[in-house]
Amino acid sequence: MSWTNFKKSVLLFCILILLTTIGIAQSVNPVTITVSSTEYDNPSLTGLKEYLKSNSKVKGLKSTFNNSVATLNFTYSDAADEFWDEIPTEKKQTFKLISIDSKIIKLQVVKISPTTNVKTDSKNCGCDYYPLCNVDVTKSYNGKVYKGFRKTDESIDYFNCDAGVITRIITKRIPTVAINEYNEYYDTYKNENILITVLKTKHPVGTTWTNPADDDFFTDYYSIAAKNISISHNGQSFSDVIKLRVITKTKKTKEEYTKQSDTYSLTTRSYVYLNTFYDNGEVYKQAQEYYFDRVKGFIKSENIWENIKKEHPNRIEVKSPQQIQIEFENKQKEEAAAEEKDKKNKAAKEELQQKRINDSLKLNFTGNVDASLEGTWRYFNRAIEAYLIYQFNSNGTFKYYSYDMKPINLNKDGNWKVKEDSLLLLYPWPNRTIEIFSLEKIPFRKINNVYNGKPSIIIDHGAGPFEFEIMNNKSPWPNIPAYGNNNTPSVKEIPKIEGTIDTEITGVWISKTKTGVVGSIYTLNADGTGTRKTYSVKGKLLRDEVFEWRMLNGVLKKMRNCGDGLKCFGEDPIEKITSGGKVRQIKFDKWDIHDKQ
Repeated sequence: MSWTNFKKSVLLFCILILLTTIGIAQSVNPVTITVSSTEYDNPSLTGLKEYLKSNSKVKGLKSTFNNSVATLNFTYSDAADEFWDEIPTEKKQTFKLISIDSKIIKLQVVKISPTTNVKTDSKNCGCDYYPLCNVDVTKSYNGKVYKGFRKTDESIDYFNCDAGVITRIITKRIPTVAINEYNEYYDTYKNENILITVLKTKHPVGTTWTNPADDDFFTDYYSIAAKNISISHNGQSFSDVIKLRVITKTKKTKEEYTKQSDTYSLTTRSYVYLNTFYDNGEVYKQAQEYYFDRVKGFIKSENIWENIKKEHPNRIEVKSPQQIQIEFENKQKEEAAAEEKDKKNKAAKEELQQKRINDSLKLNFTGNVDASLEGTWRYFNRAIEAYLIYQFNSNGTFKYYSYDMKPINLNKDGNWKVKEDSLLLLYPWPNRTIEIFSLEKIPFRKINNVYNGKPSIIIDHGAGPFEFEIMNNKSPWPNIPAYGNNNTPSVKEIPKIEGTIDTEITGVWISKTKTGVVGSIYTLNADGTGTRKTYSVKGKLLRDEVFEWRMLNGVLKKMRNCGDGLKCFGEDPIEKITSGGKVRQIKFDKWDIHDKQ
């Protein structure tokens, strides 16, 4: 072997020895110790923790506590069972070993009977009016021994009885903020012990003191209400009883208490003020009285809230959101009922008033039904290129149409009579919840048309006398002179339809209101025919026209059949609105826009 290879072999051997030594030195075992049935500040548990911290072989000690179980995690150079053997006897004697292996040690706290100066034969265990017997555990606090009593949830209540004053330790969870190992803030709680005075047995009647209430906004006010009284409860008699009164209240101004009492809101009201009352700078929340017997201790409690309210006759109360909501809803119902009643009363009054008017109109509707007027009479109104038509029936009823005698063109119908030289028309207004009548008195006279010899009626509607010709076969009026105008339109007098068929506007065009209701639909066919349907806001068909059409100089020319082979002429100026090279809309008479479908 060369010298160089020998040096390398020696160096490698030394490195292996060094690594083995380091590996042995760094060999550690994880150990877990669990301690059940304990408190966080149990002296035995505290002593075990202190021993672990002082042991140089114990590394990385971490402890947790949950539901009366403490868990200790650390590393040790030996196994867990070997570690347990090394712990001093005085540190182990207060624990019961449940199980053990190389990694886990399970322990349980051994209960130790408390040592007190209380006589064992005392019926109340040395504390009058508040017996502290059958103690589970004790602890020292502020230099005094407190007796602990384990509850069903495993939590412990601690009490002390000294010179007739019973005090209690309350552990309160206080919200706080902590920092974890990653320097991140998180919400948590910390336990804080609060000492309260439960009862003062040797103090005189009228003695008072305070304790913090469960509600952070309030304070419990204690007072000795009576002593050495006798009461009966559940068939037993007690002759030496103390009555303790506890009233929960807080100081507030009237403005602070009532600032939200006049609103119906269920979300903005502070819960602090619910089911309370205010008087003389204080808000009262609840009141109880407790009774304690010298030997037995607590006997019973009574809710005296209603009695306390009676002691404050000038109190101000804030109601709960539920009460406020119920009262608000009831008020709404009452207002709605009153409004409905007013509507019914108003409607009844209007109906009664209209009935009186109708009755008066009916009384003035006098005359006779002239049998000679029976038939259908029409007048051609050249201004609107349409007929006005009266139909008088022998039973005294009539109908009045415009354009033609289609049902959708019926304007009014009712009863008719003749009185002297006037037509009397009595008819109701349509679509009314209350029946309303109108009575028209229209001057009229009979003539025989000078041009065709047919009987006619001249009716004065106020816009001028109109000559209505008979549509039925009727003989001329006897002893009536010939008079009148030629009211029969002639086909020769109606100009022929002019213009061309504009293919840019053929198709279906619809107008709608802002709410989407169809107003009218124009259909312009390529063969020059067309239709127009007009609707009410409720969708009722009001007019249905059929016509021929042409376009001439921006005007839509229309020709329709007026009846008896006669033609009626009409025209609509329109504007074409284009988009993308095509007509998308047409505007009739500068306001009625129709969209292409």
